[in-house]
Amino acid sequence: MKKYKLLLFTLVSVLVMGLFVGCGKVAEPTEADVREALEDEGYIKDDKDDDDDDDDAASEDADSENSDSGDVAPKKEVKTEVKINKCRLNDDKDKATVKASLFVTEGPVETETEFDISFRLTDSKKWKPKSVDKESTTQKLVSGTTDEEAEKLIKNMSYNVDDLYVSGSDCEVKIDKHELNEENMTDVVTATLKGESGIKKVEFETEITFKHAGNWYMEEKKITKSSSSYADNYKFEMTKDSFIAQIKKFGSDPDNALYIYGKSIPLSDITITDYSGSAADPKGQTYFTAEPADIGFEYDNFKFTAKFTVRYRYTLEDGWSISSLSYSEAKFTSIPFVGKFTGKNGEYPLSVEITANSDGTFTGKVTGKGEESVGDYSFTASFESFRFVEEGFRMYVRVNDWIQEPNKSYGDGLIRYNFYLYGNGDELKNDNISLKKE
Repeated sequence: MKKYKLLLFTLVSVLVMGLFVGCGKVAEPTEADVREALEDEGYIKDDKDDDDDDDDAASEDADSENSDSGDVAPKKEVKTEVKINKCRLNDDKDKATVKASLFVTEGPVETETEFDISFRLTDSKKWKPKSVDKESTTQKLVSGTTDEEAEKLIKNMSYNVDDLYVSGSDCEVKIDKHELNEENMTDVVTATLKGESGIKKVEFETEITFKHAGNWYMEEKKITKSSSSYADNYKFEMTKDSFIAQIKKFGSDPDNALYIYGKSIPLSDITITDYSGSAADPKGQTYFTAEPADIGFEYDNFKFTAKFTVRYRYTLEDGWSISSLSYSEAKFTSIPFVGKFTGKNGEYPLSVEITANSDGTFTGKVTGKGEESVGDYSFTASFESFRFVEEGFRMYVRVNDWIQEPNKSYGDGLIRYNFYLYGNGDELKNDNISLKKE
């Protein structure tokens, strides 16, 4: 009986030892053994190599401390993980065949490489790799673009929205969602953009498929929703006040002036008194010429009326502004010479009375006296051929109808009844005539 118990104990002991020595977890190669094997083959960079690279980089940085090389690009974080998929021991439990996977995650991409590794057990009971065979490699995404990355990529693109060219850099971008396809290596980003194009405001939803191949790039882009409308300041409404503001702005350039009656008058020096323009529809244009507007304006006590033809330009920032201006039919409505002037023609008395008419013409009366052979004379006159000259302002006095004819005619050379006068508002004169306003 004792022999039987001894035999049974011995048998149990052998079985237990067999379990420990067999294909149990204790005896199988571990993930640490697999990692060491892959490091030896160069599939995994060990910490020492990393430290050496860091030392080399530090040395290079020190050598180039005073160089203008710019910022050094940050190192991408690389994560490695080893997983044993299957382990098979031989009958003697001193050799093992391991199928394992190496997972390398760099940025958003995870690369899985499968290996077939043979181990043998050394005398010190450690597993030593005999061979490492690389099998298949697959990749998948483990993360998509960040909102910041997606927004930057979206802003670097252009879009065709309702037949409008829209630059992403001119848009406000809101990232709505990401849809990651791990196997296809894509991140489908849905975003809403608000921006402007030319004369319109646009809002649209875009669906962009970004693919990763070293870097993110756009594989497909489509507009899923869109709407557009004219900008608020595109409607053309030109009132007297807004026209005055436009003239002041346009006239701030000294090259923009009116050439009227022989003088170049800076627009900044005129005062708009009346404006009569019609509303206009630019019809989607950024430049258009408005119908001529009747403009009344003043300059240096002279009043004018003219038809202005204005070409306008539109920008989103400033709305409508004058790009060029021309005029026609400019004429006086008032001059500072209306009234009565008295003085002499040579040594003889002369008076000139000027009246403004409602039709923009100027007429009046001239009364004078000549030498005894000429006598007294008077006539109704028209004042015309106005012009700004070096002496001030010039007008031509023409006889309309005689009230009292002189004794001698113009042909006798004794007096000129049609003549030029030059003045500054308070005086009228020429070589023989000198008059002052009463």
